[in-house]
Formats: sequence, C-alpha cells, structure tokens
Amino acid sequence: MVLYIDKENLISLVRSEDKAAFAEYAALVRKNLDVQYNFSKEEIKGNEYLTFWFSQFGSGVGGSQDFCPPKTVVPERPMKSNFYNSLDAAGRSSMFFLDDAGKTAAAETKCCVIVSKVGDELSKLKEIFSLEDNGEELSYQIIDWGKYLPHLPLTDIIICDNHYFKDKYVYDANDNEIIRGLSAIPQNIPVNVIIIVKEREVDNQIDLATEQAKIKAIVKKASGSNQSTVTILTTYATHDRALITNYYRVKHGSSFNIKQNSIKHDVSTEVKTHAIRKNHEFTARLLAEYQNIVNNPSKCIGDKVSNFLIFK
Repeated sequence: MVLYIDKENLISLVRSEDKAAFAEYAALVRKNLDVQYNFSKEEIKGNEYLTFWFSQFGSGVGGSQDFCPPKTVVPERPMKSNFYNSLDAAGRSSMFFLDDAGKTAAAETKCCVIVSKVGDELSKLKEIFSLEDNGEELSYQIIDWGKYLPHLPLTDIIICDNHYFKDKYVYDANDNEIIRGLSAIPQNIPVNVIIIVKEREVDNQIDLATEQAKIKAIVKKASGSNQSTVTILTTYATHDRALITNYYRVKHGSSFNIKQNSIKHDVSTEVKTHAIRKNHEFTARLLAEYQNIVNNPSKCIGDKVSNFLIFK
C-alpha cells in the first residue's frame, strides 16, 4: 500500500499530541507502507519536524520512499476534488494525506479512497492499522455484517463464496445483506461487485441472470450511482471463501450468507487490513488467482467491470 503525503501533513503528523500513538503508528508506516513524499529532499533541511521524521522513520525494513522530484506529485496539482476518478487499481488502495482542506473534505465525503486533511493524519492511520488488533471472531456470533465489517472507503467488492447461491431459502433469508451494506458506504460513487461461485453449486430455483439484475438494482440504490455494476462468475477453481475491498480482506470459513445457515461453531472470521504488508501481498496473490478465473470462467453473467480484475 502507498501513502501519498504532503509536507504540511507530515509536519502535522510529527506534531501529534499523542506521542505514544504517534510512535506506534509511525513505526508501522516505516515497516509496512511505501511512502511518496509530495515534496523534495531539499525541503527537509532546516525543518525540525521533517528532520526528526527522516532520522527516525524515513527508511525501514519494509517500505520504500520516494520524493518529488523525481516522482510526480500525486494527486496532480492544482488538485481536483474528484482526483480519485483517474486512479488505477493501486491508487484505489492507497492513502492520500493532502494539504488542501476544502478539496480533501469534498473527496472524503465520497468515501471511495482514504484521504486526510492536515490534522487528521494520526486518526486515519489508527483507523486502518487497528483492524489488525481485532483478531478472529467466531462466525456464528456475527449477527449483522454491517456492524462487523469496517466502515472504510471502497469502490469494489469481490466475493468468492462457493455456496452463495447454493440454497434458495438461505439466500433469500440473507437478502444480499453484506453487499447491500458495503455498497452504501460510498456516496454517489459507482461500486463494482464481483461474485465468484462454484459451478453446479447453484440452487436449481435460482436463475443467475435474474439475480444479477436484482443485485445490481440493490447496489445502484445503495451507492447512489446508476453506473454501479455486478458480475457473477462460476468456476470449478475455488474452494475457500474470501471478501476483498480496497483496503482489507475478510477471511471467512463458511458462506457469507450467515443467517439461517446452521454455521458450525468452530468456523471463524477475520479482517486483514491491507496496511500490513504481508496481508496486502497475499491479497495480490489471491487477486491473481481470481484473474485466472476471469480469464476462463465456466459462466460469466453481467457487466464485466472491475477496478481490480481485467475482463477481455
């Protein structure tokens, strides 16, 4: 994951009043994130806060660092409040700490990428890194996905669940709750949903084309965008269950349809933040496997749109 940070935001972060929290999360940045500093090395000289940062956290065993120049400032300046529209897949999983309160606030209301204005940097780092502290949960104790899953920005939802459509009674009882809840996080921003299920594990009373249209209507209404999309793929190439959004992955030992599903009491669920390097790298490997499915599905129904998977 990449953190793009302006000079004033870095100074603000170093000046955080909670010094213990600053030290904790600065160390995590050093260990896990690639950082692009949207300023030059020359600007460090003579500034005590920047000098302190680069002496303590400017390089590390995990992340890399870049300056501008030689890199180009991201997002480009003058900054647009909708800069997120031009981001690639990596950009949509990055964080942006930016010195433009008005445009940063406008971008933040859309809830599609993590942004921070000057003064909010530490709280944003805490929000995403602290997901790793939550640990595993027994799946049968999850009553509501909306209360369990992080309320982090997103543009994409990828669900791999062999049995999502296996039982019509269970499917109807859950009423696409997990998709409905996640799709409501962005505000008037398109959400792309991919659902991967096992071929021949679809209830014969369920027509996937009908469900694709129904789920798309749900996502369009929840996201507030008529450009939202839904694609359903079937395959023989999956076994495990996972949910991937821009900033985290959910490990889940059973179907995501948790209501009326008699989930065994030893099944567990865990959220893995992409801010931890090893988690992000594993998600990238998992997406590569899903790309293989996209390239050669048993069936592909719907819009064929994703920011993280490429459709021919």
